[in-house]
Order: sequence, then structure tokens, then C-alpha cells
Amino acid sequence: MSGADKSSWLGANLKRCTVCGNMFEPKHSKQTTCSPECAIKAHKAKVKKDYEQNKDKYREHARARRERIKQAKEATTNRKQSDNMAAITEISKRGVHYGLYVAEMWLEEQKRKREKNND
Repeated sequence: MSGADKSSWLGANLKRCTVCGNMFEPKHSKQTTCSPECAIKAHKAKVKKDYEQNKDKYREHARARRERIKQAKEATTNRKQSDNMAAITEISKRGVHYGLYVAEMWLEEQKRKREKNND
């Protein structure tokens, strides 16, 4: 193959970069940019365009997620407060100090573990 034939063969595969407009030889048929830098710029532009077209949907999704997180935190807080109230009620009934109550709970837990291991 002569030099003229080879250059015309290579020229047939040239494409124009969608970002900077330079001509390049693609490594595969779907390549649209000439360099990794142009690929990054093209990707950022695509993401920005997508966000601009769908920003209301994305904002609603984020708002709903924040609301779910808030509800989960409130449920956890309510459960902890409920557990604390149950413990305070139990302590009041027994007429003991909190430290003694915790020690008794720990001893009961250890007893259950020993019984479980013995079975």
C-alpha cells in the first residue's frame, strides 16, 4: 500500500470532536470526543442538561428523602423515650436507684445467657 493510499484510508475514519471540534481517529465506533478531557466536559454538559430538564423531579426526590430520614429519626427518638419512660416507671415501682436497676437488669441478662448456654 502506498503512502497516498494509506492516508486516504486513515482519513475515511476521522470524526469531529463534539466538544472542541478537532478531527480525530476514533478507537471505536461510538467515540465522539477526541480526548479524556473532552469526554469529561461532554459528560458534565450532559449531566447539567439532564438536571436542568428534570430539576423539579430531583428536588422532589431529595425532599421526600429528607422527610423519610426525619421520620425515621423521630421514630427512633420516640422509641427511646418510650423505653426510658418504661424504665423510669419500673424503677419507681421498685423504689431503687437507677444504678441498682441497671445492675439488676445486667444480672438478669447474664442469667438468661447462662441458661441458654446450658440448654
